[in-house]
Amino acid sequence: MTTRTTVNINLALADNLSQKAVERGVRAATLDAKGLMIGILSKPGTGRVYERKSVMHVASAPGEPPAPDTGRLRNSTQGEVFATSDGALGVVSVNTEYAAALELGTDKIAARPFISRLARDYSARIQAVFARFARIP
Repeated sequence: MTTRTTVNINLALADNLSQKAVERGVRAATLDAKGLMIGILSKPGTGRVYERKSVMHVASAPGEPPAPDTGRLRNSTQGEVFATSDGALGVVSVNTEYAAALELGTDKIAARPFISRLARDYSARIQAVFARFARIP
């Protein structure tokens, strides 16, 4: 299952931007957002400590991003850019069957939000990267 979050970039100046400028900005913002996601998924947990395959693991606490264990979640992070009729669309996704369960929680596990943190914590940064690479004054 693919889980996504959206960061909307207000392009009031879009009519004045060339298609290449929009694509350049979206591509840079998407690449930055992917790097941010990998960073979020690389932080150690502060939750329960247990032994897993003779290695000590510190799990994430409820409400914090999933702590790295096998690296599968982090390694499934992808960033893609698509041309649209409005310019371009950047998508950062985490493609594992358990990503949504971690993000939203289940009956058995509290949410470990990580995807929604891009929009909540890094929206201004992603917009600034877009503006810089699209060369918006």
